[in-house]
Amino acid sequence: MPRPLTALAALALAAANPLCSNQHAECENWARQGECAKNPSYMEKSCAAACGVDCTKAKDCFGFEVDLYGDEMTDHDRDTFANNLRINQHQPPTVPQFTELGHKLVRIPEPLRSRLFQHRQLMLDRELLRREGCTRGYLNNCGRHPTLTMPLDRDLTLAINRATAEVLEDWIGREKWGSLVHTSTYGIRRYTNGSTLQAHVDVVATHAVSAILNIGQDVDSDWPLQIMGQDLCGNHPVRRVHHAIEQASRRWRGGRRGDSGRTRRKFDFHTGHDGQAHSVVMAPGDMVLYESAKAIHARMIPLNGTSYDNVFVHFRPSKGWEKFVGVPNGGVVADHVEL
Repeated sequence: MPRPLTALAALALAAANPLCSNQHAECENWARQGECAKNPSYMEKSCAAACGVDCTKAKDCFGFEVDLYGDEMTDHDRDTFANNLRINQHQPPTVPQFTELGHKLVRIPEPLRSRLFQHRQLMLDRELLRREGCTRGYLNNCGRHPTLTMPLDRDLTLAINRATAEVLEDWIGREKWGSLVHTSTYGIRRYTNGSTLQAHVDVVATHAVSAILNIGQDVDSDWPLQIMGQDLCGNHPVRRVHHAIEQASRRWRGGRRGDSGRTRRKFDFHTGHDGQAHSVVMAPGDMVLYESAKAIHARMIPLNGTSYDNVFVHFRPSKGWEKFVGVPNGGVVADHVEL
C-alpha cells in the first residue's frame, strides 16, 4: 500500500508532480536494492513511484493524514496548508513562552457565563443563525460542513473582552507583560457535523494569547482540541505523537453528550510546554486559555454531532511585544524580526 509522506515533503512533491513519478531511470533498480529504506530522503523525492509513495497525502504536525487532492480541496487550500506547515515549523521556537504548559482549561467566570448562555438562546429563538464565509485552508466549511454565526451585541462583547483579559493577565503575569491589548473577538461561531480545523498557529502580531469560550454543544462524542507546545514540526518525530492521538481518540469516541464536564476533561494525555501533543475536551461553560501564536492547535477529528458553539477572543501584551507587531499575517517571524 502506498504510504503518505511527511507533510513538507508531500507538499513539495504534490506541487511539482501529483502523480509521483520516478525522476531517474535507475529508480526501480535502486528500489529493488533496498535504497528506499537506506536513503529515504532522496528516494522518496526522486523515486516516489518506485518506493510506493503517495504524494497526494500528507501528515500534519499531530500525525493526522490530510488528503491534499480530496473532496473540496482546491489549489488555494493546498497553498494555505503548505504555508501553515512552514509557519508551524518556524514560528513556535521564535515566540516567547508565557506559561509552563501553554494552555489551561477553566470555567467562564460568572456572570459572563450566564449572560452568554442567555444570549445564545435568544439568538436561536430569533433564528439569527447565518452561514459564515469560506475559510479555505483552515476550516472545511466551504461545502457540506458549513460554519454558522450568531451576532454578539456591543455590551456583551465588551463584557467578554474585560472578563477574558482579566483571566488571561492573571495566567501569564501582568508584571512582565503588562495589560493585554485586545485585538479581536468573533463568534458566536457554530461548527456543524463533520467540521475540522487544520493545524496552525495564529498571527503573532495580534493573536499572542487567546481564549476559546464554549457556550453550547450538541454532540454524540467529544470534539477535542489538539494543542501542543513548541517546535514539534521541526524537531520531533510524528510517529510517536500519532500513536498517542490514536490511543486518545479511542477514549474520545466513547464520550457521549450526557457525560459530565469533569469526566470529559480528564483526557489531557501529555504534560509540559515541550512539543508534546495534548487533548483538551470542553464542556459548555468552559474556556481554554492558550498561547495561540506559539502552541500549534487543531481539531482534526471530525465533529460527530449537530452543533458546537464557540466565541474566540485574542490579545497581545502591551509590554515586550513591540518587535512582533510588524510581522504580517502569513509571514514567518524570522523573516521580519531580528532574533
